[in-house]
Amino acid sequence: MIDLKKDLTAKEWTIIKLKAQGKTAKEIGEILGRSPKTVRNRLLTIYKKLEVSGTIEMLKKLHDEYGVDVWDLE
Repeated sequence: MIDLKKDLTAKEWTIIKLKAQGKTAKEIGEILGRSPKTVRNRLLTIYKKLEVSGTIEMLKKLHDEYGVDVWDLE
């Protein structure tokens, strides 16, 4: 189990929040001023850290195992 505050960066939390809102990599890239490819690469890094294979699994794991209210991230 990882330490969420230590092992996930502020940028990664921003991407998680936007994915929880249903945003696509293209939309997140536009918001953050990054390319969709950069966003997808960052998502892959997040998935590896959390040992998941996709967004739904990521959100479920954050909620179920870490108690993060992923639909109400600040």
